[in-house]
Amino acid sequence: MLTWELSENDAYIGSKFLIPKTHYDKLYKHQKEGISWLTNIFFSDHLIKGALLNDDMGLGKTIQTICFLKGLFKGKAIKNALIVAPVSVFDSWMRELNHWAGNINCLILSSKLPLHEFNKALRLFKEEGMVLVTNYQLIQSRSDKFSDAFSTDVLVLDEGHCLKGRNTKTTKSVRSINAKFRLLLSGTVIQNNIDELWSLFDVIGQGKIIGSYSNFSSRFKKQLKNVTFIYCDSQIDENSAENQVAMSSLKKMIDPYILSRSKSILNVLKAKKFEYVVWLQLLANQEEVYKRIVKGVVLEEMKKQPFIYINQLRRACSIAHLGQFQASVLRENLNTESLSKVLASSTKLKFLDEFIPFLHETKFKCLFFARNLLTLDYIEMIIKSKDKDLNSLRLDGDTDNSERQKLVNEFNENENIFAFLCTIQCGSVGLTLTVDPEWNPAIDEQAVDRAYRIKQTKDVVTFRFITCNTVEESLYYKQTVKSSMKKSFFEGNLHKS
Repeated sequence: MLTWELSENDAYIGSKFLIPKTHYDKLYKHQKEGISWLTNIFFSDHLIKGALLNDDMGLGKTIQTICFLKGLFKGKAIKNALIVAPVSVFDSWMRELNHWAGNINCLILSSKLPLHEFNKALRLFKEEGMVLVTNYQLIQSRSDKFSDAFSTDVLVLDEGHCLKGRNTKTTKSVRSINAKFRLLLSGTVIQNNIDELWSLFDVIGQGKIIGSYSNFSSRFKKQLKNVTFIYCDSQIDENSAENQVAMSSLKKMIDPYILSRSKSILNVLKAKKFEYVVWLQLLANQEEVYKRIVKGVVLEEMKKQPFIYINQLRRACSIAHLGQFQASVLRENLNTESLSKVLASSTKLKFLDEFIPFLHETKFKCLFFARNLLTLDYIEMIIKSKDKDLNSLRLDGDTDNSERQKLVNEFNENENIFAFLCTIQCGSVGLTLTVDPEWNPAIDEQAVDRAYRIKQTKDVVTFRFITCNTVEESLYYKQTVKSSMKKSFFEGNLHKS
């Protein structure tokens, strides 16, 4: 059983919430305010028991959550908590739990556990109390174990934007979990459209915060369809007044339950961030392949499966051959000769080939992000071709989860490592180069923010490589519009404490 004794070393926040003073004093001001905000909702007599912590990546959402749980456990306000997160961040959660809440029993609940161990963990969770850390896939595949018979005092949903699809099996499985308090963590609440906002608030509020989807659609969806254009200089929405009224009403509904702070507003980082877009013209053979793809598009087929054609065009923008062949085939024939050929068919890699010596001279440590493994292969070859002693590390979808944090630590701590190569979905310190822009701006922003964090002391410089007059240029402008959507809803929420 969990037992706690009151101590003069405790910092008091409310009557049933206690944090060891040694921990509390280490927190930043905005983190203390975040914990206080969560506590106020948890103990409120009139608010729905749910919250969405929407701080920028790197501001310590994990630490705020753990200290919040620690205070509730220590004040005997809760007995157990379930944390649902991607498998890739399990090590991070366990490390921070051990550091900030070492007295609490914690266990990873994975599909690898034998059935009797799995059932034993759930029984101990119910009877004795502990923190369980599990993943979204397991919640979905073992939904029978998390049905009506299962309940938790606090449900934490890390990287909660993965629940943006209101009709997905994962979202439905998570929504059905019986929890007294729900906390969703995400730095990227709106990634594509207003429907995602409804889905996330429906998960944390169980329909009590934002209402039914049909009611939400009739009240807001039509009016807010073009709301993002209000914040873009290039377009003005004729119904902006109507949109503003709808937006104001929606923000009033969700405002008590969302806390959204940005690094720029809080001014908590010692380092500065500089972002540049490098506009590049397609090389002659790239342009030929690109035009051939466009010419071969059958309009009716494209309407049915647009992303197939869009991705084919995007691959051609990276490397001409990628627009014609499967990356797996090209990867089988990697050699020095293929590198020289690819430099003649990729404007981005050609630029990098000339840019890398300069980057090395600046003494910056570099992060390279790309969408596909083949591009990373070639970047790795370019680095080696410049200097055999130029060291680099790599993290992609094939990297074992147990090795990921070790690689990040080595890059951060070893001054002799020049570059860290990552696929855009994976990802520390230094200068970042995003070779392939993402359709979803949140993914690009997360990649950059892996370097731009509270403890970062060196300035972060970001270069995005975008080809002119291509689908990438269109994507870039769409990113600008989508990014303004978040600003539209949350800019008035930034100073809440």
